[in-house]
Amino acid sequence: MGGPVVIVVPSSALLARMNASARRAAMFPPPLGPVALATYLRSKGVDAVILDAVRENLDETACAERIARLNPSRVGFSTLTHNAGYVWRTVQRLRPLLPQTPIVQGNIHAAVFRESILRQGWADAIVVGEGELPLLELARRDGADDGDVPGVARWRDGAFVDAAPTPVVQNLDDLPFPDWRLIDTPWYLRQTLPIAGEEPVLPISGSRGCRFRCSFCAQDKLVAPVRRRSVPSLLDEMERAPRDWGVRRVTFFDAVFPWSVDDGLAFCAAAIARGLPAKLGWMCTTRVDCVSPELLTQMARAGCRGIMYGFESGDDAILSAMGKNVTTRQSLETARATRRAGIPFHAFFIIGYPGETVRSALRTIRFSLALRPTTAKYHLIMPMPGSRLFTQLRSRLAIDFEDPAQTARLDDWHNWSLAGGRPIYTPDGMRPGTLVALVWLAHLIFYGRPWRLPALIRGGMSPRTLFAAGKVFLEKMMTRRRPTLLR
Repeated sequence: MGGPVVIVVPSSALLARMNASARRAAMFPPPLGPVALATYLRSKGVDAVILDAVRENLDETACAERIARLNPSRVGFSTLTHNAGYVWRTVQRLRPLLPQTPIVQGNIHAAVFRESILRQGWADAIVVGEGELPLLELARRDGADDGDVPGVARWRDGAFVDAAPTPVVQNLDDLPFPDWRLIDTPWYLRQTLPIAGEEPVLPISGSRGCRFRCSFCAQDKLVAPVRRRSVPSLLDEMERAPRDWGVRRVTFFDAVFPWSVDDGLAFCAAAIARGLPAKLGWMCTTRVDCVSPELLTQMARAGCRGIMYGFESGDDAILSAMGKNVTTRQSLETARATRRAGIPFHAFFIIGYPGETVRSALRTIRFSLALRPTTAKYHLIMPMPGSRLFTQLRSRLAIDFEDPAQTARLDDWHNWSLAGGRPIYTPDGMRPGTLVALVWLAHLIFYGRPWRLPALIRGGMSPRTLFAAGKVFLEKMMTRRRPTLLR
């Protein structure tokens, strides 16, 4: 075949129907996974390129045509549930253009539904788990039989052949740093995270896997075992950000960073010793039980400029059902300690978990105000494929994942209700419209208080970003029909 391996960053129906204001408010992060994967393949001598359908705002037909013009040896899609419909429609258009070119899919949705996807012809191979080693082996075969590649499921002679155990990179320090020249990184750097203000932000990965077992998350199933990079390797990559890419802030895409209080203190000490805070700020996602007042103080000294916490609920019974293994009291204590350390923090909440009632949802809204985060986001519950919650609720979800005719329903698989999301699952005793109304009410109460505006600006958000987000909110408020909210 001879052409490059083309790694596609799929768009989605959600992105396609966003107007300019909504796209501005959505603040897309650079696609770390595809860039890291392409960088790894190129470091091993494989010609790999990225087709970024998000950046180029390509519909399915245009995406297929662009892929075909590249004359690829293989095509790889990173398939999540919210973009699976887009991937399927692109594959439908691509097959007639490149009938002999193998199509590979990976990521959590492809892994969970691999047998169905292969049976329906969405792909010729599914990488189950981490992609580097399996995709490298596939690329080196250049059209030869893929049947015995570890970590790859396939359809052979009319039957499903599941993947052998997936090999993983044991030492993450062996991986090359992502080469951000492979995409239009300046475009992504013009996007912002709410907690980052207007500073360009690059993602960085310090670990893989997650040792926690929250019922609504599939990350501990997709990537195992847990592995961490060394502190010197992390700091070396961070120091490159301002020098090579002209940014002064990075954000960790780890499920949890720092991994523990002791690990965090060691990282902060090394960062301070290198003088990193004068060169670069950083942000992270962590848990309320993985930090301490001492660590938060040291994180601020080491350049931490923002933390994202998954508080999830203000109801201890629901937190227990989620498997969070934290309490609302711990959350309040950590929020106070974070404010005392002077670190802005973003709060995530889930509305609609099994057992949720209007009363418990209102309790979560009140709890979110008591935490006094810099910003907050309230999500509709999404039983993510691969999670224990998905297994528990699958028979009650408003979609049959094995039915190709329902593929379009996957386009609704997102939890950004302000972009038109509708519940995939609704708890007993609650109506879908009530659930959506509660999410809207939460945002309206949190951001509608007059003193929030100066607080957001002090936290780093520019008036331009606030205007874009506010415009989207008002547009949706004006166009959404009242009966839909109340039924």
